[in-house]
Amino acid sequence: SSGNRMPEGCKFDAERAIGIRGIITDTVRLQYLEMPAGTKRPDHNHPDEEVFYILTGKLKVVGGEQSFTIGPGDIFIVPAYLAHEFEALEDTTFIEVGGPGPLMNMPGLKKVGGANGINPRNAGADHDH
Repeated sequence: SSGNRMPEGCKFDAERAIGIRGIITDTVRLQYLEMPAGTKRPDHNHPDEEVFYILTGKLKVVGGEQSFTIGPGDIFIVPAYLAHEFEALEDTTFIEVGGPGPLMNMPGLKKVGGANGINPRNAGADHDH
């Protein structure tokens, strides 16, 4: 175990054993995810394009006909509708950015910005300008 803790306010999806915390704007979804070792996200696809940035751990990723193992500092991009799956080979944390599309409606994500512009308080900034 990497000793990572789920951040306060993080949701936990028992079906997938994935801890999720994130925000959405009108067109972008940004999430922090935790996957314990052995957790799998089965083969799926969707109209949302996604970019993943690995913070800690290792993921085995299969996308289309490609399969590879990625770790801290690695980035992988999933085009819209590409079948993909991944498995945490170790306790893994990563950032996922995606959109626009139906995944923008994931429960538990906090809506920020949009027509009201940047909202530093909701976006996590600790200054007033």
